[in-house]
Amino acid sequence: MSETPEELFARAVDALRMPPVQEWEEFPFDGEMRPRAFLPPVDTDEPRNGEGGVDCWSCAQPDEAFIWTNERWRLLPAKPNGLPVVVLLETREHYAEPGDLPDDLAAELGDVWQANLDRVAEALRSETAHN
Repeated sequence: MSETPEELFARAVDALRMPPVQEWEEFPFDGEMRPRAFLPPVDTDEPRNGEGGVDCWSCAQPDEAFIWTNERWRLLPAKPNGLPVVVLLETREHYAEPGDLPDDLAAELGDVWQANLDRVAEALRSETAHN
């Protein structure tokens, strides 16, 4: 049986450790970094910005605001953040989680396995919530 959110929190709250990113040749930053405080689980998540397409910043943007688009995807340049480049690939349709992607979109993304794993995790969460 899988852990409840409360059990996971209790086990992980004091166990978060920063990975040794300063040792990674590819990591572009120097200096001390530390993980944020691990917050306890909540009964209901805050609504996501643009959830359900309501007041969605991305949906309101013309295709010209994106680096590349097609009928199903758009490639968005991230705001400057200190890294040389960060881009975000997003679907035109709204999906809450990778497991919500239809298999054809997940395949285009190359993440059918990730979508399937997310579906399994969601099924386990649902099973735990009902027990």
